[in-house]
Amino acid sequence: MVPALQPGIERRDGTKTRVNPRNPNGLNTDYLWKKILTRDGMTGIIENYAQIVATKDDKTGRTKRVQIGQRYHQLDVVRKLLTDASEKGADHKYLIQHSAGTLLSS
Repeated sequence: MVPALQPGIERRDGTKTRVNPRNPNGLNTDYLWKKILTRDGMTGIIENYAQIVATKDDKTGRTKRVQIGQRYHQLDVVRKLLTDASEKGADHKYLIQHSAGTLLSS
C-alpha cells in the first residue's frame, strides 16, 4: 500500500512529492522543532548557510536583496557529512546529488 501524500509540490510530470520528511511516529513537522528551530540549529543556519544575495537592475539602478537558504534535505546531508568526516577523517569520498537552494523571501 502506498502512503497518502500530504499536500506537497507537484512535479512536472504531474506526480506529487512530499514537502516534509516522513515521521511514522508523530507529526510531519516534528523535525522542524527538534532539528531546525533549536538554538544550535538556527545559529548554525545563520552562521554557515543563509545568504543574502544582492543584484542590481541595470535599467533602474535599484538593488534587490534576496535571502537564500538550503532545503531541509540539503542541510541534513551537510550535517551528516560533517559528522562523518569528524568521526572518520577527511580522506573519504562521497557522492552527493546536488539541487539549487531555496528562495526564502523576495
